[in-house]
Amino acid sequence: MIHLKQKDKDFLNDQRGQRKMVMSTVDKESMAKESKKHERLAAARKRKEKELAETLERGEMIELVTGSSATAECADSSTSSSDTNSSARGSAAASASRPKRLKITKEVAAAADRVKLTSRGTHHVFSAIAADQGVLSPSTSSIRRHRKVLRKETAEAAVKDYRNQVQEHDAFLILHWDGKLLPGSESQGHIDRLAIVVTSPSLEGEKLLAIPALPSGTREAMASKVEETIKHWKFEDRVGGLCFDTTASNTGVHAGCCTLLEQKLGRQLLNLACRHHVMELILASAFKATFGDATSGPDVQLFKRFKKKWPTLIKANATTINDPRLADHDEWKRTTLEALAKAAATTRDDYKELAELTAKAIKGEVPTTFRKPGAHHYARWMAKVIYTLKMTMFKNEFELTPRELRSLQEMSVFIILIYARAWFEAPLAAHAPFNDLTLFHDLHKYRDLNSKISEATVKTFKRHFWYLGTDLVGLALFSDKVTIEEKTKMVEKLAIDKYLDKKRWTTAPQDPSSVTLSDLVTKESLFSFTELKLDASFLQSPVLSWKENEAYNQGKETVQHLAVTNDPAERAIKLITDYSQILTKDESDRQALLQAVERHRRLNLNPN
Repeated sequence: MIHLKQKDKDFLNDQRGQRKMVMSTVDKESMAKESKKHERLAAARKRKEKELAETLERGEMIELVTGSSATAECADSSTSSSDTNSSARGSAAASASRPKRLKITKEVAAAADRVKLTSRGTHHVFSAIAADQGVLSPSTSSIRRHRKVLRKETAEAAVKDYRNQVQEHDAFLILHWDGKLLPGSESQGHIDRLAIVVTSPSLEGEKLLAIPALPSGTREAMASKVEETIKHWKFEDRVGGLCFDTTASNTGVHAGCCTLLEQKLGRQLLNLACRHHVMELILASAFKATFGDATSGPDVQLFKRFKKKWPTLIKANATTINDPRLADHDEWKRTTLEALAKAAATTRDDYKELAELTAKAIKGEVPTTFRKPGAHHYARWMAKVIYTLKMTMFKNEFELTPRELRSLQEMSVFIILIYARAWFEAPLAAHAPFNDLTLFHDLHKYRDLNSKISEATVKTFKRHFWYLGTDLVGLALFSDKVTIEEKTKMVEKLAIDKYLDKKRWTTAPQDPSSVTLSDLVTKESLFSFTELKLDASFLQSPVLSWKENEAYNQGKETVQHLAVTNDPAERAIKLITDYSQILTKDESDRQALLQAVERHRRLNLNPN
């Protein structure tokens, strides 16, 4: 339908009648409007040209870079200043027609990912910088697209770089994994995530491979996803060991994830059960024997009460953990203090707090400062240890029932004399067989102090003698704790072919006092040497000469850097927990995001 103005209608009606009206050659009203439009466009052009001229005076396009990139660019510009000056005059016209805007680099994108800055938030930061510099800022959508591209490039570079490192060092890899149920999208609900990480005695640190979503939490699904991941990285021939939590889904003899992986890869692998997880199981059995079912449920109510009361406690009124049993057992206290001193420089914050509290308790001292109580969830076993020691020190400030006080006292003595040492020495692969056999002996002896704790912990520990199986007991040959006489007996037993539990010692006697490491050695004990690619020629030499033997020293270096705790996978789980629902909804982009954040953390350990 044609819509006509009133004057046009009048003209049409007139032409149908008397035709008194005539059409002029110029529409003055339209000309006036056109003139105003041209004036506005001209004024806009002048403003734009003025802004561009001011920008040219300040310099060329600004690019956000990190220190290393900026330094390199400054060096390049200083060596080619004459070329730049001559080309600037020739390209002045082209520059005037192209507005300058900030650009995002890999370093900036990775930093934004690490601090969880959204694309909209990044746009606000860019806009503020651009306004200060008199340039333009990229739009939110441009930032989002560029970050996605840069993440993908970073992830591809990470795969290539680590492959090259493994190839260059002919590295033997230990495969770590751990799972967690995390929130997904509204349509997905909760989904199972599996963190897959590798470590190597030949390479520094750990490397995240992927944290994929699982179609289900079954053993077959986990094994298939792990196999798929290591094949993507082309590590199927490099993996020689598995490090895992000792859950039934992992350790099942016929259908556990470890067994399935060995079947998929077509060979036997070293089974390096997480020693921290075993220690947590021992602690759990001690807590249950002492507190009963008070520690069941998502939260421990006793710890919850203490955390709530903490701000009102007078910290100066803390007391030492006085117990007559701590006055004896000098050997246990001495070895515990030695373990704490060695671990102090390398341990994380919550471990340091445990070390400080334990050392003060052994010395009969009171800490001058206390950290605020942290998480008290049922699964946080380290928190339980710290809570126990703190509550015992504040027993005069915090209201406790007689049963609670008695239970705290019993657990504190167990932690100080037995558990703290075992926990801090758990990551030491060379000492693992010796430490496990020693801990087994100590738990038996502890029945003289507390029979309930002794019986419960021994029963639990008997199911987890992974490092006393014939395939791993040979690691003790590289331990300085094992005597020369015992090592000599172990070497003699290496020639004997007899049946013993290969992967895990399951025939522990009721009285272990007579059992030694040499009793557990067979010809199969050389399996770990084969998998770790160790030169066993030093076994032909007297034990006294091993310290001067190059093959022995190289083997000792390898074993000392062997990862026997699943902490790398737990750190990866913390990473995906932080980034599972932010910054992106695309799964491939999320995996690239995790690689970018891991790389940035590795290159920038302390951003402060």
